[in-house]
Amino acid sequence: MFYLIKSKGCQRCGGDLFLERYEDSVYVTCLQCSAVHAEFSERELRNSKSPLLAKAGQEDNGH
Repeated sequence: MFYLIKSKGCQRCGGDLFLERYEDSVYVTCLQCSAVHAEFSERELRNSKSPLLAKAGQEDNGH
């Protein structure tokens, strides 16, 4: 599941940033140029105070 987190927030191309979950990590990625701006582990997600990151960490891989 994808979560848009910042419209026009990419420092590389000015594209839209979203959270992308892959295996046991979540990445902040640009939709337009695919630049990866940050990576969060499962441990960081569980301890996160950000509701968006916490929600992304709870998603099942199959949904």
